[in-house]
Amino acid sequence: MAFFFLVLIFFSLTTTSTIATKTNDNQKPKVVQKHFLGVDPLFQHKYSFDDDDDEKKFACNDGKTIIDFTKVNDNFCDCREDGSDEPGTNACSHAIHSHGFYCQNLGSTAKLIKSSFVNDNVCDCCDGSDEKFNTKKHCENTCSKDGMRTMESLREEVRDFEIGIRKKRNEYAKKMENAKKEAEKEVVRLQKAVEQLREEKEKNEAEEEKANEVFREKEKLKEEREEEEERKKKQEEEKEKVEEEEKRHHHPDDESKEEREMREMEEEMREIEREEGEVDRAAAKVAASDNNDEKKGEEDINREETDEERGRRIAEQWVHGDDNDHREGENEEEEDFIDGDYGHHDPYEEEDDYDEDGHYPPHDDDDDDFDDDDDDNNIGEERDVEASKKEKVGMFGRVKQMVMGNKKAKKKARGGGSDNEDDNKMGEEERALEDARKVKNEASRKANEAREKFEESNAKLSAFNAKIERLSSETDDETTKLLLGALSDQCFSTKADKYTYEICLFGQSKQDNHVRLGDMKSEITFDDSSGKRFAKFENGEKCWNGPKRSMTVELVCGSTESLFDVQEPSRCEYSSKLYTPIACDEKTLDEKKIELDSLAEREKNTNEEAEVEYVVNF
Repeated sequence: MAFFFLVLIFFSLTTTSTIATKTNDNQKPKVVQKHFLGVDPLFQHKYSFDDDDDEKKFACNDGKTIIDFTKVNDNFCDCREDGSDEPGTNACSHAIHSHGFYCQNLGSTAKLIKSSFVNDNVCDCCDGSDEKFNTKKHCENTCSKDGMRTMESLREEVRDFEIGIRKKRNEYAKKMENAKKEAEKEVVRLQKAVEQLREEKEKNEAEEEKANEVFREKEKLKEEREEEEERKKKQEEEKEKVEEEEKRHHHPDDESKEEREMREMEEEMREIEREEGEVDRAAAKVAASDNNDEKKGEEDINREETDEERGRRIAEQWVHGDDNDHREGENEEEEDFIDGDYGHHDPYEEEDDYDEDGHYPPHDDDDDDFDDDDDDNNIGEERDVEASKKEKVGMFGRVKQMVMGNKKAKKKARGGGSDNEDDNKMGEEERALEDARKVKNEASRKANEAREKFEESNAKLSAFNAKIERLSSETDDETTKLLLGALSDQCFSTKADKYTYEICLFGQSKQDNHVRLGDMKSEITFDDSSGKRFAKFENGEKCWNGPKRSMTVELVCGSTESLFDVQEPSRCEYSSKLYTPIACDEKTLDEKKIELDSLAEREKNTNEEAEVEYVVNF
């Protein structure tokens, strides 16, 4: 084993030399090349030296550390910053600026892997070079098989690109032009429709304003009438208050409620008698002219009237025809007062002391609990007085009804009309106001409908104008214009796990047709570093206790449209890919053709390439 490493060290001193081996006449001689293991061909010049120059040293990438070439790939990290002295081992896997390990992968595609992947018992390079000096792991060389698969995949990609580019040049370009022409026709149609809808809207708005004005006038009249009624009511209340104050000022304050009411009624009766003296005289003349009852009439006129007869006569003159109005305005106390039920004004009166006519019933000595005759006589006299008082109060109660009616009549006369007239007037105003309200509401409904139709059509017109402008733009991205013209509003879906995902270009993206993942931005996003194009859907429904949903769609070259590879790299942030000919471009096609040709050439010349002897110093 020691002899083996000495041989390798010897070869490391002559890395650029070549040795011709003896072969049969039918075979080409193979050249054995010596390279330090894991060195990227781009940096191979740093690891070569002249066999005759034993003094040449190796310099780390930082230019500060100088070592002998015998310390390169010795499984010890001397260049700690960049790890450049250990390209074929994992000794400098911690180095920040390490270039990594280069997989030659003859017959397939070369690649770089991290230094930490070297000698980790995992085959990362198809040629097995990353585990070449690992005694615990043997890796088969699968580069030829991998190269064939890679070449087949590249051929399919080149074929899809060629088909996609042809479609984009012919079919999709024509679709874009047709979309532009259709949009122009739609603009002409919408312009006429919008103008008609504008006229209809203005007409309905004028009718709406007229109906609103009528309603406001009706409402104002009602408010003015209510204010006038309120003003009159306050004036009447103030007047009654002043009259009450005057009466209170001219009469003692210690009179009882019953005395005050009786006094007020007497005053009112005297006022009525004074005002209606002519009515009395006219009634007397009518009675005197009655041939059938002349004598009786003279006696009635000449005979002195009692208080009760005078009250009845006056009441008949004023109360007749207004009984309903009078009764409606009375409260329970007034009704009792009119009927002669004055018992609740007398604290000494029992509920059952009087009969239905208001008289005290005959006294029954057998039921009397008192033995003293004088007391019985006194009680009897008091009851006779109370009975007389009761009769008088009953008469005044009936007169009070007439007085109340007279007051109402005067009040109505001052107000300029009856309550029925006011009610009728109020009812007419209410009906007129309600009719005006119905007309106003109907006019508003029609105006709103006209406005909605106008705004909807006007929005469509603006959208088509914007579409035409973008399709005609010289600065807009070609991919955006083609998508807008050829695939605008088209939808594509695919199933991932248990959900169905759908995207509608220049529309919305949804999950299971009801969870909104976002609205598409108007522009296609281009990533300069990767050369990829994305359609982004943003501001979707908010996740519970998370961000708003979104969907990012990578546009991938394909011969036809197809949505695939839906993932959720972050919570509620989805990604997917869409095959479409629109994503195919000639630059990428040329690059893939070069890659395919290079891979085919490498596969063809694999057996003719020089054998490589990898150098390590451990």
